[in-house]
Amino acid sequence: MDPENCNSVIEDNRIRYPNNKCKQRNTFISANEENVKSVCKGQNNNIKGGVLTVSKGKFDLVVCDILDKNSFYPNCVYKGSNSTNMHIKVSCKGGLPVHYEGDTTSKEGGDHK
Repeated sequence: MDPENCNSVIEDNRIRYPNNKCKQRNTFISANEENVKSVCKGQNNNIKGGVLTVSKGKFDLVVCDILDKNSFYPNCVYKGSNSTNMHIKVSCKGGLPVHYEGDTTSKEGGDHK
């Protein structure tokens, strides 16, 4: 995914809060599905008592930040940027990643896909 595709990808996937408020940040992992799944299958370091897993390998990310924090769907407009060579933090359930929690430089998680 390219940063300029943030708006179309977020709209196509209907990513927003249940009250239609636009999410302030959405993060997309630029990797094939198997590489992302491998983070939860023995190629990781568990943290926080096994709740979060940090990848051993590095991933490229596209980070989409909302331009107007008070906007509601369908007026969600994002600016995208690349983050490269990042260790990612994910929540795993049943050996599969279920939520992107951030990268090793992030101070916040959530609202990521």
